[in-house]
Amino acid sequence: MRSPALIALGSELRRYRLAADNMTQSHLAKLINYSEGMISNVETAQKVPRHDFVERCDQALNTGGALLVLHGLLKYDTHPVEAFARYTDAESQANAIYMWEFVVIPGVFQTPEYARALLTAGRPTVKPEIIDDLVAARMQRQDILSRDRPLDLIRQIREDQ
Repeated sequence: MRSPALIALGSELRRYRLAADNMTQSHLAKLINYSEGMISNVETAQKVPRHDFVERCDQALNTGGALLVLHGLLKYDTHPVEAFARYTDAESQANAIYMWEFVVIPGVFQTPEYARALLTAGRPTVKPEIIDDLVAARMQRQDILSRDRPLDLIRQIREDQ
């Protein structure tokens, strides 16, 4: 099922492209250095675009950030990387995190290699570029550890075990 945000982004991309002197997908593809097929897939809500793609379209079509705003809504949809955004949004605002993990190093402390191994093992049929996106998203979470006021990490151990 295609998400409303993805449909809206595709529709607006097409509207802005056509408003730009009836620009073709081929012409836009050359301007942004992406394939015509990618533009078609985004316009028809068949593919979730990366931020870079939307940023280039936004600049080429002079939308004033409108496409980027719509792209921001995608982080709450079902794309494997973006669906985790609600958690990471809350995590980035937290003062403390209480966590319990069983045998696995918590995601915020994982190295890229460790994260890739876990993500690949858990999703053996997923395309490598999706795994790359998931690893990058996990590594970006580590920003909360080096901000001006790092959060407190509290590990709870149950005494009754």
